[in-house]
Amino acid sequence: MRQQEFAALSADAEANPNPLVIAGDFNTSPAMGDNRKLLGVTLDAISYTSIVYPATWRVGGQLPKLWRTDWFLLRNDVQVAEFRQLDPEGNSDHLAQLAELRVTAQQQEQLSALEAAK
Repeated sequence: MRQQEFAALSADAEANPNPLVIAGDFNTSPAMGDNRKLLGVTLDAISYTSIVYPATWRVGGQLPKLWRTDWFLLRNDVQVAEFRQLDPEGNSDHLAQLAELRVTAQQQEQLSALEAAK
């Protein structure tokens, strides 16, 4: 089931010509490989940082964090001005992800045209 869901999400992302952000807790680590196809058609926002292994979750309070299950993926001219992982201050057992994004001028024109047509 998981592989089918990731395959469908990957196909949708690949077919979507609009600026696209796919982010959240995917409940899969790089070792599991469930999201490899999705990673192949998107850009991982972590690539804009110097973080070598962006672990975002720990099992049962385990130190240090060893698992990456949270992702922030981009496609179609969405660029990252800044990306950080933040302490959730007790609100979650996952690190928070903060991104400042930019859309290129060409894509911004297309989005404006879509909004005007509504």
